[in-house]
Amino acid sequence: HPSIFLPVMTMPLISKALMTSSSRVMMASSVSRRGGASSRRLLPSAPPLLIPVFDNATTLPTASFNQRRCYSVTHPPNTGSDPLHLFRRECISRKLCDEDGTRRTGAHWVLSIAANASADNASTEPPNLRTVGIQRLSSDGIDFCVKKGSRIASQLQQMESSPNGLPLSILHLQGRIVAGESAEQWRGDGLCYAIPLKEILPHMPSVTITSMVASRRIQAERGGAHEDVDNATSESAERTTVGNKSHTTEVIQRTRMELESGDLSFAEQVASIQAVRFVPYRLECMKGGPDSIMWERWEWKRPVGNDDDWKSAEWESPNVLLPH
Repeated sequence: HPSIFLPVMTMPLISKALMTSSSRVMMASSVSRRGGASSRRLLPSAPPLLIPVFDNATTLPTASFNQRRCYSVTHPPNTGSDPLHLFRRECISRKLCDEDGTRRTGAHWVLSIAANASADNASTEPPNLRTVGIQRLSSDGIDFCVKKGSRIASQLQQMESSPNGLPLSILHLQGRIVAGESAEQWRGDGLCYAIPLKEILPHMPSVTITSMVASRRIQAERGGAHEDVDNATSESAERTTVGNKSHTTEVIQRTRMELESGDLSFAEQVASIQAVRFVPYRLECMKGGPDSIMWERWEWKRPVGNDDDWKSAEWESPNVLLPH
């Protein structure tokens, strides 16, 4: 830690300790000159002086310094550092993912995402905002999944023949704003692409697989085949209601039992779940807490192009931003 904190004494006690220590040193020096070595052995030793010590400090704290709190400024990341690597390192330290960036079993590791309501820039609809579970975080991007037939999945399906990805913004929060701890906010902009489900299926919680497949089954009952649900546009605008709760519960339970017994086909899982990879071209991290003078905030950018080469491009030096 850049600052070292020792037990703090009030200013009157510090002044008294300094005076006592100085007078004893002067007495020791005087007796030393008169009495020699035998006298020096009889001298009382001054008690240790306990004061706060700070890096690069030029003066002692003023009398108003009466709180046991240590402030420090975090140094900015190294030039050319990969923010995705830093993001993963922080998640590892909070036991959200393993060393390889895959979600730990039982970890509540989520991401808020926002996409345009439609490809029409003149649309007045608000962005499509939702929370998804992070399944893997690597230098390639952030992997998650959505249900087939959802707005994001439908937009990705329409862009299959296009090299351009779907614009997306993300927000991730972790930590607690309590004394002695810190919190982080990661947010960014980038493009997302459809990836094969088999890449993240082993890391997905069973409850996610069950609920998505069961929801697709219920939608198929109401709207026909899976293809009909994919091509429907009303599902994006209107959320699907539960309807008969007893029947919905029965379908979910049956789907869960099929998954646990290995009877749920991979083909149906592929038809129900869309795996997505978010590749950022801008990332931002804000970190701090009650013990911070101010929130530390950094921003990374890299150029984006029409080909896939930009996905592996190096990041520019991070910018240090104001807290707000």
